[in-house]
Amino acid sequence: MGKPLLILVSKARLTKSAITFLMQHWLSKKKWVGKPKPLTTPVPSAKERGEAAENQALAYLKEQGLRLEARNVRYSCGELDLIMWDLSPKPATLVFVEVRARAGTTYGGAAVSINIAKQRRIIAAAAQYLQTRKASPPPCRFDVVLLQDETPPQWLQSAFTA
Repeated sequence: MGKPLLILVSKARLTKSAITFLMQHWLSKKKWVGKPKPLTTPVPSAKERGEAAENQALAYLKEQGLRLEARNVRYSCGELDLIMWDLSPKPATLVFVEVRARAGTTYGGAAVSINIAKQRRIIAAAAQYLQTRKASPPPCRFDVVLLQDETPPQWLQSAFTA
């Protein structure tokens, strides 16, 4: 590892300060044991960011009086982020919640990301979920929780219909 640097230095016409810099850089590399530690903190993965957003939305909806039934229910047609009960109306309503988080509004923000194709996948997954229940289907609605930047969560009740 040292030879290529020395060959580079000996064949190139470098100034004394450039040679000093290269030697200091080379010597500083020699002090490391194993891989150097990254200078920045690791960026959380998309899965970790999604879980954090769902946890934040879940806490917010619980504060609003909803009760959790299930989360991250997956079917071949789509995924349901949160399934909750809204006990305030009589009879109680089963709420399918889609959580969308965006760091900024560059591409329209979190609300724009729920297009008609995404709505159809959520509706199809909700229909499959209701088929697995033994009881008759309760009243249902589709809500969306938007998490954007550092603003408080925005809860859109009955954001779309089946």
